Amino acid sequence: MSLGEPDEKGRRRPVETNETVTLLVDSLITAIGEQQDTEALNAMGVPLDKNGWPDVDHNGETRLTDVFMIGDVQRGPSSIVAAVGTARRATDAILSRENIRSHQNDKYWNNVNPAEIYQRKGDISITLVDSDDRDAFVAQEAARCLECNYVCSKCVDVCPNRANVSIAVPGFQNRFQTLHLDAYCNECGNCAQFCPWNGKPYKDKITVFSLSQDFDNSSNPGFLVEDCRVRVRLNNQSWVLNIDSEGQFNNVPPELNDMCRIISHVHQHHHYLLGRVEV
Repeated sequence: MSLGEPDEKGRRRPVETNETVTLLVDSLITAIGEQQDTEALNAMGVPLDKNGWPDVDHNGETRLTDVFMIGDVQRGPSSIVAAVGTARRATDAILSRENIRSHQNDKYWNNVNPAEIYQRKGDISITLVDSDDRDAFVAQEAARCLECNYVCSKCVDVCPNRANVSIAVPGFQNRFQTLHLDAYCNECGNCAQFCPWNGKPYKDKITVFSLSQDFDNSSNPGFLVEDCRVRVRLNNQSWVLNIDSEGQFNNVPPELNDMCRIISHVHQHHHYLLGRVEV
């Protein structure tokens, strides 16, 4: 195949060349997720839905007890992050069923440097070790982990409009809290597609609003700072609180303690996020 002449829109389409190229390889592995092996699934007795996909629940378990399907086999080709998300849900379900305590919620920050984790996101290994050297190979593969359980921020990385920001807020088990900036979001859904936690950051994350009409027209959890007054929404309930020039509240409802801690931190250290936008 080769690229042909540009069409009326300037696009060059592949055309046949009748040329044959021979490659000498030891093995050929297709790993592009074309389709699931229906025959193999039928042979294993895995029930399929009307479209030929495995009939699985939210955790990826089929109607065969203790048989899980993860990755592209569930619904076809998708992103690596989506595949990891299916594996996480299946793993959590299996550990819970076997009464095995997961380490997922154990966050020990003593030996973790967030700056190093952020830096690793841009690293590409160009020197591959010999796979026969097991210890070196295992170490190299482990180093590829981006440690999303400590610093995820995938939604921050993939947003084309920079509508998600991650800031360090004291007092939380997850050191970094992700805020969604309503004024910059066009709800493209990119962050939801790449979220390994099965979330929709543009809908789920605490949203910083810049205009009262945007706050009124949204159902997102979040807040709008208007001088010394803060409008807050959480779990479809709304409050109006007073905040002083130092970012401190009086008489905070118990259910808003975490939210107000974040608002105070933003008010004190990231006040630039509260600026108004032009209509």
